[in-house]
Amino acid sequence: MFFSTSSMHFPIKAGIVSLLSLASLFSAGSSSAAVLNGSFETGDFSGWQTFGQTSIETVEFGTSPTEGTQQALLDTFCPGSEESCQDNAAGLAAFLGLEMTDLDEIGQGEVFEGSAIKTTLTVESGDTLTFDWNFFTEFKEAEEEYNDFAFVTLSATVLADTYSTFPDSLIDLTKFRYQTGYQTFSYTFTTAGTYTLGIGVAELGDGLDEAGLLVDDVVIASTPPATDVPEPTSILGVLALGVLGFASRRWQQHSKDERSH
Repeated sequence: MFFSTSSMHFPIKAGIVSLLSLASLFSAGSSSAAVLNGSFETGDFSGWQTFGQTSIETVEFGTSPTEGTQQALLDTFCPGSEESCQDNAAGLAAFLGLEMTDLDEIGQGEVFEGSAIKTTLTVESGDTLTFDWNFFTEFKEAEEEYNDFAFVTLSATVLADTYSTFPDSLIDLTKFRYQTGYQTFSYTFTTAGTYTLGIGVAELGDGLDEAGLLVDDVVIASTPPATDVPEPTSILGVLALGVLGFASRRWQQHSKDERSH
């Protein structure tokens, strides 16, 4: 019986293409979740929503970004009347999807004014969120009712407040007298889903002293697969090589059969 070369190659090629297509799907599904404009390198807040006094700053602000050349600044300054700034506090809570009492509870006091940014994240279980932050204040170790603070709504975590450590070497480098210096926040998701990441800074009491927060390099890293479990793409790669080896042996046998006739 005569077998044409094309008839032998077609099913083999189709099998290889199918395997490679599956490999690409596995690869796409295992990629890390991305944070849009996580380092603010667009020079604006693309991918984020903002509330209050927010701006994009460079090294000229007085401290360097941790990634790239841009960083986000949140400032508690409220340019308005005392009444409008009280509305600012309620607006801040609503912007972050919180009740006013929830926001007050995070800061352990009565929030007077503040600013925040937020974005939506879609993650898998085991993914880890990190971002760099630097807290600023005009007055450190304030009385409790005036204890300004920076926070994350995702875990209701206070990043820093006026009782935090402010290195002497960093005093008076910006319009705020004191700063903590850049540090890193980390949070690991235990359940896959869509979450809202809110980052803010707020003043307690009367709002006479400003506080600020720099944010940079917001990243989500996926959990690496276990070392003893082969990657799906590796498995499919081995299968593809097996198909190629089988095809080679069939072709050699076919050539021998043709020569013997």
